[in-house]
Amino acid sequence: MSKLLILFLTFGVGSASAQTIDDLFPYVVPESYFEIFPAAKKFSKELGNEISIALIFNFGESVKNVSKADLNRLKISEDQAHATAIENLAKLAASQAVKMRQIQGPEGKPFLLFGGHWAAATCILLPHLHSSLSKRFESEEVCVSIPHRDALLAFPRGNSTYLAEMKKMIKDKERWGERRLTDELFVLTKEGIKELE
Repeated sequence: MSKLLILFLTFGVGSASAQTIDDLFPYVVPESYFEIFPAAKKFSKELGNEISIALIFNFGESVKNVSKADLNRLKISEDQAHATAIENLAKLAASQAVKMRQIQGPEGKPFLLFGGHWAAATCILLPHLHSSLSKRFESEEVCVSIPHRDALLAFPRGNSTYLAEMKKMIKDKERWGERRLTDELFVLTKEGIKELE
């Protein structure tokens, strides 16, 4: 059994007798996730950088991928399920379950690190993340890195030298994180999330 399969099986399946709409969450996953759970792709949305947004039920120590039968039972559409999942993520973030701290990075510039929770990387989907971070950094474009499930790093977009230094720092500091996602960067803008070109 591959290491990747073992890592996702520890968080990729679960069961509970009472899956409710309050247990619905988005979950950012690499494309390789669908090699293990092909049925989960049906209700996923592409984010970019070979990362997708899966729909899950969260049970604390385990999760269950959402199925058509689940949506039928809850009497909601796929779009409603994604919207509800984002609302639940926002509530989770507001409860401060995901910790955030400011750290000095390359060139003495600060960046924010979200961590301490399985939903840290998934916080890239928070509805007001761009407006909050752009005010904090005084920058219309904010770069975001989600190297693995338990980390999200945000920083103002700078020149190519600064971006290369940030990517190197992230790779060095976050290389031990399990459930790897991507070394590529995203950019948050008023229009939404896009890949950094």
